[in-house]
Amino acid sequence: MAEELAWLKAVTTLHKRMQQNVTLTRAKMMSYATTLRVCSRELARIGSPTDRLQPVHVVVKKACRTYDQDAKCWATAARVSMADGGVVAGTPEEKIQSRAIECGGAANGNGSNLLADAEAKGEEIKARYG
Repeated sequence: MAEELAWLKAVTTLHKRMQQNVTLTRAKMMSYATTLRVCSRELARIGSPTDRLQPVHVVVKKACRTYDQDAKCWATAARVSMADGGVVAGTPEEKIQSRAIECGGAANGNGSNLLADAEAKGEEIKARYG
């Protein structure tokens, strides 16, 4: 059970790490994209859970795939922006960036919700098996 508790604690730590506020400069958007890519690597680092925790693992894995998509969105937004994060109004770059930022925000929320679901599943398992 100690190994399982440590694994569940690592999921909670991962969730906290994935929640950040960003000031939208090009550098910050790229930094955010890099941070979001950490989810899959961190999940691989904490390793495979026990059979009992597989339902939690499935949800965390889905959350990390969502964060990977989120990272792609932020990287796209950064790619089309000027150093200050802005774009010229009415240009194709503005439309691309706007969609990418919207995509990134939605994916971030979805990833966070999935990690919260995984944590709740973990708490249910802990309560059931003590």
